[in-house]
Order: sequence, then C-alpha cells, then structure tokens
Amino acid sequence: MKDTWTHLNSAGASICSDAVIAAQVNYLKQEQELGGYLCAERHQQHWNNLYLSIAKLMGSQTHQVALVESASRAMLNALLSIPWQAGDEVVVTELEYGANYVALLQLAKRFEITIRCVPLRDGNLRTADVLSSITDKTKAVLITWVPSHNGMIAPAAAIGEKLSSFDGYYIVDACQAVGQVPVDFDAMNADFLVATGRKFLRAPRGTGFLLASDKVLERELFPMVTDHFAAEWLDREHFKVRKDARRFETWEANWAARLGMKEAVSQLLQQADEIYRDIQSKAQWLRKMLNEVAHIELCDTGNEQSAIISFRSHKIAAPVLKQYLEQQHIVSSVITLDSGMLDLQRRQIEMLNRVSVHTYNTEDDFNHLISSLEKLS
Repeated sequence: MKDTWTHLNSAGASICSDAVIAAQVNYLKQEQELGGYLCAERHQQHWNNLYLSIAKLMGSQTHQVALVESASRAMLNALLSIPWQAGDEVVVTELEYGANYVALLQLAKRFEITIRCVPLRDGNLRTADVLSSITDKTKAVLITWVPSHNGMIAPAAAIGEKLSSFDGYYIVDACQAVGQVPVDFDAMNADFLVATGRKFLRAPRGTGFLLASDKVLERELFPMVTDHFAAEWLDREHFKVRKDARRFETWEANWAARLGMKEAVSQLLQQADEIYRDIQSKAQWLRKMLNEVAHIELCDTGNEQSAIISFRSHKIAAPVLKQYLEQQHIVSSVITLDSGMLDLQRRQIEMLNRVSVHTYNTEDDFNHLISSLEKLS
C-alpha cells in the first residue's frame, strides 16, 4: 500500500498549495503577536487586493464582490434578499443541489412561492427548456452550473445570454465551477453568483464569495437581516445599507483563511487557461481509464462534462468501495440522494461513488486507482 495519499476529491475539498498554507500560518502567528484587530488593520492592502483579484478572475467589478464563509451562506444571503411575494415562482432544474432546494422549500412555505423544475432531456439541460419554463410570475431562475452529483456542465452562460431582458433574478451556483472552468460574470448576465474556496479554487475551508449585479445593488437588495457592517446605524429608527456588494457580508470573519484564499486566487490567475485545460484533459483521461474497468459503470450525463466523475461498481456498494479505497490511501467521495435528489431519483439511483481531479493529480494517481479497482474484479 502507498505511504502517501492519492487525492481524488477536489469536488469536496482540494489540496491547498504550500503557499496557501504558509499564508495562513504566518498570518496566525502575526495575529497571536498583534491581536486580531490590529493584525487585520495592518493587512488592509491584502484585503483590498483580494476583492480586486476575485473581480479579475470572475470578470466582474470590485464593488460587486462580497466575501462569505461558504457558497451555501452566499446562496442563502442571495435568496433572503429577493423581495418574494405570494404567487411568485422560482425556476430550477433537475440538477439542483440539496442545500439550495431545501432553502427554496423553506421560502416556499414562508412566502407561498412555487418551485418549477425543468427536467433533463437525454441527460442534458437544454437552454430552450429553461426559457420556456419562465412565466410572468417567475421571480428567479436558479441554475447549478456544475452539479456535485453528476459530471455534466450545464449551459449557465448560454442561459444567461438569453435572460438579458429578464426582470427577475438570475442566480448561478458556481460552487463546483470556479477553479475548473472560466467565468465571465458580466457576460453571463447573472444577478447573483455564489462560489466556495475549498473546491477547485484550492483555497481553505470556510472561504467563499458572492457576486451581485448592479441591478441588485441599484434596487438596494440585501439579506432579510444583517449587521452594522452591511448597514450603517444612523439613529434609533434608521439605518443605511452599503452601496456595494459588501452589504451581503457581516463584520466577523476568518481572516487567516481569507489570506489563504487570496493566495489561491493569485495562483490561479497566473496560469488560469493552462490550469483549466489541464483539469479537463486529466478528467477525460481518467474517465477513459475507468470505463475500461469491467465492474465500473460511469454515470455522468450531458454532452459537456467536468472534472467530476460519478460511477458505480457492480461488485461492491458505494460506501464499502469508498472505505476500501481509503484503505488503499485513495481519497474519494460517495454521492447520496441529498446531493441531487431530483436527477438521481428519476434515474433510480440511490448512491454513487465519485472521484474528481485537479492539476496536482498524476498518472501514478490514476494507475493506483485503477489497479485498486481491478483487484475487486
């Protein structure tokens, strides 16, 4: 058995680079010396640069960027800022992620809104099907760009291009997309885009961001409740919300982790196109290798596929296979119904295995996975 680990779970949490880890550790040492507040003050230029670098990476403007601790928090802040009314509709697809759908169910109960779901056809999400589902009651369209349970890539940009005159809000869950595919927030006409740091961006856990369009900011949308960082307390009866997207933030944060995210974003910006190509190439390579293992069935759909590879074994149950791979020092994941219930139930799938690749994966990693799986044949 290998002494080192083979990491094939970038869709869960990628491996941070040495520079990202060093940035956090060094900051924590300074925080121990100076105290949290003074240390953060002395790094003000780093925080300014973090907003700038995220904007550059995402094709947005700095005033459209808000830092949060996760994509889920970003999504909740976005959903809780929309002025829902009874009778409103939100359009989603069968690719919707569990955390997002549960939030929508709660909103549906509270505000009496309707969730309309667009089905896949032949394993693909079609732009025309999404557009035809929009009615005069549609308040929001929510697209999960790269689902965590299915290796396909949804046409989020193409959908956005067709929504330029949509008066509601176009929300893109880019949690699994950022870091493995190029993003142009301005071109895709999104009103909200949410992302995490810990996946393909290779930033620390507890980091993420939200992008808000100028339409959102001009309409003065902000979460249902917030704090005195997002809104200035004027007097006993009044407050004034910030003009920029930081109205979606709160005062407290893990600043060491954010400095780590700054380093991760900077590293990606240095060679983004090369990284995107390398991830895609390695995903195709591993898919081909897995497809040649007799007892493995690939389960991804869609014409365009990502670095997420879902599969099942006809020899061993998904949780047992994951445990077996861990015994071989291979880090993988199990897909359960709550990741993508709408799609999985339609396909009569209860559980799958998942691997996901990144630039740090090597031919030896792939050979180790395949040889481990072939031992089960």
